[in-house]
This record gives sequence, C-alpha cells and structure tokens, in this order.
Amino acid sequence: MAFVTDEDIHNESKFYDSDKSYELADKFNLCCRKLIFQVLEDKCDSNFPYLNRIKTLVTMLPKAAHYEMISRSKTKLLEHQHIIIKRDKSALGSIQFHKYVKNDEKREFLMSLINLVKDTIDNNKLTESEEKLVWTILNDMLSCCLDFETIIATNKLKGLN
Repeated sequence: MAFVTDEDIHNESKFYDSDKSYELADKFNLCCRKLIFQVLEDKCDSNFPYLNRIKTLVTMLPKAAHYEMISRSKTKLLEHQHIIIKRDKSALGSIQFHKYVKNDEKREFLMSLINLVKDTIDNNKLTESEEKLVWTILNDMLSCCLDFETIIATNKLKGLN
C-alpha cells in the first residue's frame, strides 16, 4: 500500500483552485468535527485516551492543514465509495483500515480513532438517527473528495501549475 507523502501533497497542491478547493477542504474538516462532536464524543468510553487530543486537533487545526486532511483521506474514501453510498454497515465493518495507516509515531493515535469509529458502528452503539447522521456525514465527506479530485484533475488537464 502506497501512502500519501508530504511530497505528494505538495505536488498536488499546484493544481488546487484556491477558492473552491479551500471551500471543499474546509467543509471536509467540518464534517470530521461533526462526526466527532455530534456522534463519537457521546459514545466514547470516558477512559478513551485520545478523545481530548482528537477534539483539540480538529478544532485547532490551522486552515492550511485542511488541504492535507482531505488530500490524505480522499483516496481511501473514494476506494470505498460504494460502501458509503449504499450505507453498507457490514461491508464498512470488514474494511481492513490498518493497511491505510503508516507505521510511524502517529499510528497508535490513528488506529485508536479508527477503532473507536468501528467499535461504535459495529457494536450498535448508535441510535437510528445517529447512524443516519454518520452515513450523511460520510456521504458529505465523499462528495467533498469527489469534487476536490475533479478540481485537481481538471486543472492538471488545463496544465495549471
């Protein structure tokens, strides 16, 4: 599995459309915040060691880092778009997320976040309305990724850099 590197993001950034790309990256970050603050925070065990760190990161993330967040996430969401669009809970639970996380100093944190989401969904900790909200947020995130990818592809075709 090839991971998105800082160099990949830098090279791709040449093809961002400043206004629309920023709007999509910001919307993607807001979706992440909504997922954490409106759903996961209440379902999370109070002993979960990373909750405050997650909340701080998504709240205090500099605006420029919103691009990095969507750039690092889009390939994974696009790969599994059929699951998100169909709202296929069982298929979502069977994704091997660990293959997407680099083995570096951030791995434990990221895997804890992924496992929190999976555990919340897999173990039916969500009410029907919360589950609907999660799927809506995931679809909104997917939509941002599709539009973001379209901007980059269009600008590459136009030769903008």
